[in-house]
Amino acid sequence: MTRPLTELLSPGDEGWTSITAWSAAGSRSHEVLPPVEGHRETALLRLQVTTRSVLGAAAWHSAGMLLDHGWLRLTGGVGSGLPDLLEVNEARLTSAAPPPYLVIGLDVLGGRFAVNGGALPCDPGEVAYFGPDTRDWLPTGLSHSAFVEWSLKGDTENFYEDLRWQGWEIEAQALALDELLSVYPPPFSEQGRDIGAASRRPVPWRELVGWLDNAASQLNG
Repeated sequence: MTRPLTELLSPGDEGWTSITAWSAAGSRSHEVLPPVEGHRETALLRLQVTTRSVLGAAAWHSAGMLLDHGWLRLTGGVGSGLPDLLEVNEARLTSAAPPPYLVIGLDVLGGRFAVNGGALPCDPGEVAYFGPDTRDWLPTGLSHSAFVEWSLKGDTENFYEDLRWQGWEIEAQALALDELLSVYPPPFSEQGRDIGAASRRPVPWRELVGWLDNAASQLNG
């Protein structure tokens, strides 16, 4: 049974209270994109999550978040131009059944963070990371709320140490909301391990994500 919007909006707004507290405590550069009126309820109604949760709060109170000079892009509600919760998960939201996994963040190299719904190699509800250098999903040990807190406050520098180059901040900030960076040779190749020496160009996010998925399919047979 589909719940109406009135049942999805929590009076206590617990999810957003948590996000704003993490935002205030974090020292990392970040920008919360405001919700777009006329589209604000779209993701919330489709996902059927309440604003008591961090996921529901992000869908209702934001159109996504840009973190670490735009390197990390957390999905939110519809309408800003940033890949949103429904766009990045459209292939997995085709029925009333829970999705096998739900993408909740992308990085500029096409890496993705997703909450496991049963299809990824980690516990249900845990966040996994698909790396552009590994072409595989790896567990993070974080729940969705813990992942959002880590994104705002945690050690992303160490996490991305092998995927960054001198001047990455400038290139990340220059990208449009719907663009990511295509790298050649790719990061998963021996020749592409030094991303600073590789060729990098902005491409639509769908193009890069699709290309990496095809590469992963070939790797995994």
